[in-house]
Amino acid sequence: MRNVPEEVDPFESELRTFRPVEPSSELFERVGRQLAGGRARRLWPWLAGAVAQGFGLRTLLPYLLVLGVLQAAGWWRIAHRLRSASDEPVDPVPVG
Repeated sequence: MRNVPEEVDPFESELRTFRPVEPSSELFERVGRQLAGGRARRLWPWLAGAVAQGFGLRTLLPYLLVLGVLQAAGWWRIAHRLRSASDEPVDPVPVG
């Protein structure tokens, strides 16, 4: 019989030595700074994930409905301002 070498997984030794690491306080500080400093657009997806993880997926629909209403209200205000601005008389621009 032929001597057939066993197939060795190249990541096997890494997987055997892998130990999960607890998050450091530095990680929480960085996340807090990113949320607090002008990067609020990242807050909403993070908040949705945190709420879903803490309370379950059934909380996402009400969360999305509230965000949808807020977004619709924002767009309505923008459209209302544009409509009222377009109703004002405009001075004709001289050509030539």
